[in-house]
Amino acid sequence: MSLITKSYIEDTKAKGIARKTEWKYKTDLDKLEEYCTVNNIRLTRHFTESHLYRYRQWLIAKGYADKTVQGAVILAKQAFKWAWRQKLVKDYRFSGVSFPKAKAKPQPCFTSEQVNKMFANFSSFVTA
Repeated sequence: MSLITKSYIEDTKAKGIARKTEWKYKTDLDKLEEYCTVNNIRLTRHFTESHLYRYRQWLIAKGYADKTVQGAVILAKQAFKWAWRQKLVKDYRFSGVSFPKAKAKPQPCFTSEQVNKMFANFSSFVTA
């Protein structure tokens, strides 16, 4: 497994992906490697469609956000498809696999009133 994930990262780096994207890919593929280690999956051909579904559940159980889980699973599918195109694996068995789209959660944000109050407090602090 690690040969494919490392080779995939090297290939995407060679294509000039952004450092942030490279970091994201590496952390997501590290999660896949951890899953495979925990489940004693040493060879790529032993990673089945059912493992992909279990990998998703494993990420959810670890407490990752829906969007993070979705991104990690999609990247795993991408890496396996890349390996198939590179002839590192004989078949690409995940073409029919799909998952429900993750819904974004609203992020906390200050209201205009709160921002104005902070500025007022800051202004009185600076002039004091």
